[in-house]
Amino acid sequence: MTPSRRACIAAAMLLITAAAVTSCSAPPTGSVAPSTVSAAATETAIGTVSTAAPAGIAQPSTSTTPPIAVDGQRGRPAAGATSPSLPADWPPDLPLPSGTLTGATGSNGQWTAQYLMLGSAAEVRQSAIDLYRAAGFTAVSDSVLSMGNRQLTLAVENRDHNAGETTLLIQLNIR
Repeated sequence: MTPSRRACIAAAMLLITAAAVTSCSAPPTGSVAPSTVSAAATETAIGTVSTAAPAGIAQPSTSTTPPIAVDGQRGRPAAGATSPSLPADWPPDLPLPSGTLTGATGSNGQWTAQYLMLGSAAEVRQSAIDLYRAAGFTAVSDSVLSMGNRQLTLAVENRDHNAGETTLLIQLNIR
């Protein structure tokens, strides 16, 4: 296993463990009860972003992430659920992909963001590489880019139930 693949797996595991889901099972009545991620438990990992992004780059959410409910059906958000936001200290000048942010964590020079993107894994990977190359990053390998003291590691995977949707994991390290 390559070091970049190991780093991506570690980042994914970090995202999974950062979300302290209280319950994903249905109550005895047979209806699906939403589970929640405690805002207090994740407040240090997922906070507010107060710096505006440069023109042409997606603006991160500016509110603290409230609890996220999951309906028990393949992890889709329950009706009325809110979306996660980037950590408060996420670099505001880093371009963001156009997909849906599904999770983020990190601080002190090491961050991870997970997006749900439309397209195959190959298309999403190439689109992300093109986005970061246009922002001045240089490819180190097929999934690692760098610019100055910043290193991005990208990992993509088609969703099991829909090959037209892909999970994009972006790991950013300040070296």
